[in-house]
Amino acid sequence: MFAASLLITAAGCDGERGATRTQEVADPVRTLGVFMDSVFGLAISPSDPGVVAFVGFGGRPIQIRGYGLADVQTGAENSSTTNVRIASVSKQFTAMAILALVGDDLLALDQSVGAILGEPYFDDITVEQLLTHRSGLPDNEAIWMESWDPNHVATNADLVQWYVEQRPSLLFPPGTEWEYSQAGYNLLANIVEAVSGEPLEVFARRRLFGKIGLESATFFSLARATEIPNRAATYTMEDGEYRVADGHFLNGLVGGDGVFMNAVDYLRWDKAVRAEILVPPELHRRALSPRTEVNDRVNEQFARAFSGLPLSPSTYGYGWFLSESPDGMLAWHQGGWYGVQAVVIRDVDGPLTIGMFGNTDEIPLSMMASLYTAAREFEASLEEPN
Repeated sequence: MFAASLLITAAGCDGERGATRTQEVADPVRTLGVFMDSVFGLAISPSDPGVVAFVGFGGRPIQIRGYGLADVQTGAENSSTTNVRIASVSKQFTAMAILALVGDDLLALDQSVGAILGEPYFDDITVEQLLTHRSGLPDNEAIWMESWDPNHVATNADLVQWYVEQRPSLLFPPGTEWEYSQAGYNLLANIVEAVSGEPLEVFARRRLFGKIGLESATFFSLARATEIPNRAATYTMEDGEYRVADGHFLNGLVGGDGVFMNAVDYLRWDKAVRAEILVPPELHRRALSPRTEVNDRVNEQFARAFSGLPLSPSTYGYGWFLSESPDGMLAWHQGGWYGVQAVVIRDVDGPLTIGMFGNTDEIPLSMMASLYTAAREFEASLEEPN
């Protein structure tokens, strides 16, 4: 079993990155770290961009290990304090900002988005329908990729203006079907600003991140660029070489994406969510309970992409996919974007949280299946008699 003495060949750990050696490990925490090195350390070159992988237990960090470089130019290594863009994993933070406004009696989930934003185009869509991807809003990104001036950084204000001016037909009557919508979560950022009077990044820093002492976490818009200490550059592969991918014009949008943070602060966030201290407990529970089914097409995509993980079929809460597994209900989200591969999986009722924040989109999702298996074995080792 996992807690027993384990003979394993692993890429270097404990400050010996790059060395391959066989060692005997008895401590389950150390064993977990050695296993992580054998998965991530052997696959990721120390001279390439890479990933920060982590395991938490009851909100407590068990292992946080960095692999590869946060910045290829400077040689800075990925570590527990590297601030990484986490793409659509950001949605849980946007959802929590909305729930904070609901908990403060400034917003209702059944309110009309059109009434809040003062734009009749959105009249038939509610806040909750944006949270659950049931708004019917057509996607803007595919159109903008073809028609947008890439020298103009797109903003959330541009997004509202585009919908109001173009008035594209809804994909379906709001509330009747499910279709993943990046635009819907970006519009939630507009709602936060309309209701609170503060941009999402300011509101989240004051009402969420600051409340629990998260110093690294921030929503970042390229249109209002701010300095992020210990920031990982993002890289994508072009013609066999890694290229910096930080400057995409859509990186001015926030809500569906945009959070930078490190793994230490993510596990602090996880602890606060588990303690239900950010918003009233009933709202915490709504976020992490199934609010809608996910369509079959997406579930089929998940089954292929997350082979080896019990993540399909899924439902959706607020900012979280939810999947019944042999280990209980799992809440999870993946974020993929130019130069980004991020995934978080956590127990809804149990203590385990795992994740990887990659600063390249070349990180295979199969690594999460290996990490999940190892983390479950670590959990089981804690229950074994001495």
